[in-house]
Amino acid sequence: MLVAAREDDYRIVAQNEHATMAGRFADHWGGDELDAPQPTAAMRAAGYTHDNGWWTWDLYPHLADGAPINLFEVPTASWEAFYERGIETAVELDPYVGLLVSMHGAGVRRQRYGTAPSMPDRSDEYAGFVGREEARQRRLAADLQGGRYGEYVTDEVVAMLETLHETGSFDGDTPLWRSYCLLQLWDRLALHCCLYPELEPTTLGPVPATTGWTDLDVSVVDDTSLALDPYPFDVDPFVVPVRERTIPNREYTDAADLRTAYYEADLVTTDYTFQR
Repeated sequence: MLVAAREDDYRIVAQNEHATMAGRFADHWGGDELDAPQPTAAMRAAGYTHDNGWWTWDLYPHLADGAPINLFEVPTASWEAFYERGIETAVELDPYVGLLVSMHGAGVRRQRYGTAPSMPDRSDEYAGFVGREEARQRRLAADLQGGRYGEYVTDEVVAMLETLHETGSFDGDTPLWRSYCLLQLWDRLALHCCLYPELEPTTLGPVPATTGWTDLDVSVVDDTSLALDPYPFDVDPFVVPVRERTIPNREYTDAADLRTAYYEADLVTTDYTFQR
């Protein structure tokens, strides 16, 4: 659950709503300088499902010190449980999707595998979870070699995973690494829209480009509009709806009080516009 605390209210977006936004990015990704994601269906499914384990948690807002619990405040045991459940669902859907979603889950506890160095490294706190998921990644990669995803999971990719798990980062270019970095970019851009009280300019990367790598410069146009350079979508402008609820910024007495306020609030749609 993404909770943006403002002066008078909390704006709340469910994690799966944020993931739907990331999936919409995947649906239309591919501008003048950026290739469409490959393999297409698996990459789009990864965008939509990368946070699917949050569903039961987000149905009922949770409380701490009188305020709704935000994404970064979820207790470790709960976080691990619903992430593992979500990854298992992704694996059942498609093993390549599951590999990417597993890398996403483990990676967010390892500074997104070095692509977000400003994030705290929580790999020690989540060592058991990270270890289990990285073992899962190796098993999935071994199973995928030589099959219908063989061109995306080569011997070079298996070696990349070994380096990634050993060092926490990778300085190279393989199909799986490009897929992972794209998923992180979609996730971060959706978080940028849904998590904070207002839009801000930023730079996101690394972004796989038609030739090498680039960064995505994000500029604010107005309260719900962003300009992107290079422009990454195949439509311009690109409008993505996000459903959210707004509840009063006050001290809630208990979880029942919070949940009552949450479900009494209208579920409204905000349209976010992306343009050149």
